[in-house]
Amino acid sequence: MFGGGHHVWSANATKHSEVLAITGSELQDFATLHAHVYPWIVDVLSFKLHWLSILFQIHGTENAQQRLIKLLIMLGEFFGKPGPDGIVIEPRISQRDLATLLGVSRQWTNRTLTHLRKIGFVAIRDRRFVIQDLDGLKEMIGKK
Repeated sequence: MFGGGHHVWSANATKHSEVLAITGSELQDFATLHAHVYPWIVDVLSFKLHWLSILFQIHGTENAQQRLIKLLIMLGEFFGKPGPDGIVIEPRISQRDLATLLGVSRQWTNRTLTHLRKIGFVAIRDRRFVIQDLDGLKEMIGKK
């Protein structure tokens, strides 16, 4: 982060956004002048490392269906809000994004989500995933 070098980042915005780019040295200078920023930087990096470590762990220990279910559960825990028919995962995440995170094809992701919808465990409302039966998902991965 502060070591220099060129870093390439990409993202998909879920709503109209403006992008601000700041170099590591500019951020370090700012944080030096405003010490209260350092805990925020540590929190952000810790959050990212936590997600990365979970993704690495499930890639090495779980089959594709278990990875998808665990990812949906984690997204619900971090970004979910109660809705009328379950836990609504607030950010709009495409099936392609899920497939990329899981290391599987979009077609496989679509088939598996269709199965989870048919058995009433998940739904899609307004392009957002809704966890309708959290206990059922947990049972499918033996986590209940």
